[in-house]
Amino acid sequence: MVVAEGEVVRLVQVTLRTFYEPKFAVVLDQLVRKEAMRDEELAARIGINTRDLGKLANKLAEDGFLATHRRNELRPGAMKATSRTWYYIDYQRTIDNIKWRMFKIRKDIEDKLRHEQDSQGYVCPRCKKRFTTLDAGALHDFSTNTMKCDVCQADVVDNENLAEVQRGKVKMKRLLEQTKPIVDGLVKTEALRLNAFDIAAWLEKHVPVASGDLLPTAGGSAPAKVTIELVDERADGVERAKREAEAEAKRTQNALPSWIE
Repeated sequence: MVVAEGEVVRLVQVTLRTFYEPKFAVVLDQLVRKEAMRDEELAARIGINTRDLGKLANKLAEDGFLATHRRNELRPGAMKATSRTWYYIDYQRTIDNIKWRMFKIRKDIEDKLRHEQDSQGYVCPRCKKRFTTLDAGALHDFSTNTMKCDVCQADVVDNENLAEVQRGKVKMKRLLEQTKPIVDGLVKTEALRLNAFDIAAWLEKHVPVASGDLLPTAGGSAPAKVTIELVDERADGVERAKREAEAEAKRTQNALPSWIE
């Protein structure tokens, strides 16, 4: 069953595989097959118990990749309704979340790289002496409007080879390479406007709760249980005499001891 545009589904799957362990991607792979799924069904499909599924699902829900809905339902054979969990993907919310996360990750790296470049200092290309940004004022030659090395008088240059700066550039390059499929997917889905998924309406339509499935709410009364017994008249007399004898025995047993009188 197709639950969303193919590009949207691929975007969600690629993002999970880029930033998360495979076990999280497995959960989403099942949910893209169906609009909503109860925790027991989803756990059975993956081959884990509902407790472990809850740990994975809570992390994905916290990060905006899936949503949860709870509904009171009566389990088979149970006498009391309990709250049961349904999982589903709110695709529009998920896409918005991916956009925000991509922006935040890239901005954090760019800010760190810019800070490292600003504090990288300078180096003399001739004698290789390094200078911090605090040394720049003392190195400035107003006659040539350049900064001169105080050892060999060569013009100093930005120290672009500083290890921290190079690591930052490598990190940014790796990020761009790894997230290119995600960025391409966001571009393809930019024009899409997915309708909001009404989980309550979907459940009412596809998994309705029958009127007898829920116990009466507070203030109501449960239907009386009717029991029909067929009693043989002869056996009834014997049974009555037995009950009277048992009652007399109890009265005698509960009587006060004679030494109290």
